[in-house]
Amino acid sequence: MLTSVELMDVPPQPILTVRVTATLEGLGAALGEALARVTNLALAAGAGAGAPVVRRLRRTPEQIEVLAGTCVPDPSRFAAGAEGEPRVERLPGGRVARALYTGAYRDLDKAHRELARWAREQGLEPAGPPWEIHTTGPTDVSDAASAKAQLYLPVRPAKAG
Repeated sequence: MLTSVELMDVPPQPILTVRVTATLEGLGAALGEALARVTNLALAAGAGAGAPVVRRLRRTPEQIEVLAGTCVPDPSRFAAGAEGEPRVERLPGGRVARALYTGAYRDLDKAHRELARWAREQGLEPAGPPWEIHTTGPTDVSDAASAKAQLYLPVRPAKAG
């Protein structure tokens, strides 16, 4: 369920990420492994690790490609990673539609579509791939339908016509 849907401006945010491509059924396990990897790397580098972040890049009926990572306050501690290795990326700054989500992980795609629909109703269109910052993880909640995340969709005014 989406609540507190609003427009806001956000600053760019550095994140330590790894690219993940998985089937929808295998996404949970792949994300768990990737998020543990980048969080451990951030902590080992003494950079601290923030909330888990998932940026949805592409989706086909068979697969989804995402950046899985963690917010890092000091990205200068990390060298450029080789292909497949964790590396520093940036969530874009600018105007976003943001919503708070509570529900099952399996329903996040539906929630992202709902946020995009809300943006279109406001005369806006997507300006880039959406992302989510998880405020609870699978081990933080006793009920899998009680996961919490902040969903972000970069937006711009819709083109006339």
